[in-house]
Amino acid sequence: MVCRTTNYQWYPFMVTDAVPADHIAIASWTQSQVGTLYFGNDSESDVINGIAANTFDQIFAAANSRTWMQYATTQGGLYPNQIYFTAAVMGQAMASNTQLANSSFTEKFSGGVPLVGVVTEPTNPTQIANIEGITPSLGPNGNVFLNYGSSFSVLEQGTMMASGVFFDQILGLDTLASNIQYSVLDTISTSPKIPQTDPGQLTLIQSVESALNKSLSVGFIGPGIWQGQSIDLGNVSLNPGQSLPNGYWVGSMSYAMWSALNPGALALRQSPPIYVAIIEAGAVHFVTIQVLAQI
Repeated sequence: MVCRTTNYQWYPFMVTDAVPADHIAIASWTQSQVGTLYFGNDSESDVINGIAANTFDQIFAAANSRTWMQYATTQGGLYPNQIYFTAAVMGQAMASNTQLANSSFTEKFSGGVPLVGVVTEPTNPTQIANIEGITPSLGPNGNVFLNYGSSFSVLEQGTMMASGVFFDQILGLDTLASNIQYSVLDTISTSPKIPQTDPGQLTLIQSVESALNKSLSVGFIGPGIWQGQSIDLGNVSLNPGQSLPNGYWVGSMSYAMWSALNPGALALRQSPPIYVAIIEAGAVHFVTIQVLAQI
């Protein structure tokens, strides 16, 4: 909290000497913040042995979507850097978030970039299941670094500590929110003024779309059919089944409609709210392949 008050510009953080009780308290604080992620390391035996109410269980039970918990051990003191495992995840993830075309990534495979200074954990299937859980909805959605076939090192499952919420979803949404804020403020601050008219509102909408187009270029959002809730603003609407060729929809009430519903808003120099709907492009984590052989 003191660090956030001193400098509000940082995004992810870790605490090198945190114990289980610290992880739980920090996770709770992080969930209340905007644009903040906590990366915690844990090596307690209760986690790997699946003892009820362990640290991972408690953070999952709190529906925390802004904390990444990693099971990592020093393996008899052979790998002391493992107590700082999430530093490698943070460094790799932030460096990979370049916002260049087709740069969107899933953290399950470390974004295609090797993690530096850390090693995989020697675990059996039961222990892995205790860390990760069987399905995201049941938790606890811990993460662990594993090797398969002496060839592939995989960071599983790439989740935050909430039901089915993956790190790349949180990062993509936070980045989009930041880009929208920057784009709109840049438009307002570099224009003589944005008039309280429908053409003025269109200027703001175009600023929002500029940020959305970056998410489209990166690969975080993609074209598809909208299956979410209906949005009816009177002059524009979005309904389930509607095609979104760019992966997003942006809408706003006309000034005439909005000012009639909010008569004091014009005097306060407010604009009608702008609504955004997006379709995430997702990421492949699992593949099923059927082979038919004829002899």
